[in-house]
Amino acid sequence: MLLDRVVTLFAPTNEAFGALPADVLGLALTPQARGTLFQILAYHTIFKVLTSEKLIDGATYTTLEGSAVVIAFSDIDNTVHNSTIVDANILARNGVSHGINSSLGNSPWRSLNIYSLSFPG
Repeated sequence: MLLDRVVTLFAPTNEAFGALPADVLGLALTPQARGTLFQILAYHTIFKVLTSEKLIDGATYTTLEGSAVVIAFSDIDNTVHNSTIVDANILARNGVSHGINSSLGNSPWRSLNIYSLSFPG
């Protein structure tokens, strides 16, 4: 579905994933979490190519998941929904990625916890 569309992905860095609680990260890698992982990816994806030159201070963009994220510029850093853009303009065949230092606020990560999934057996 995403491979045939042009997108901007705000991708948490390895350090951002490392800051997640170990039980949440471990659970995210299980087959039972597949739906939540898609929601998380969708929350970090916009269906248009937005290189840093096209990002507008104060602009609100709608994610594939349907939530709104806000871009903010300052003398210190540039943010998307309170996550700092640490590596901008990583070009790909179907769009661009911006590395961010944390998962976007209000992301479906918040709903992923060890008590929310049922396991067989």
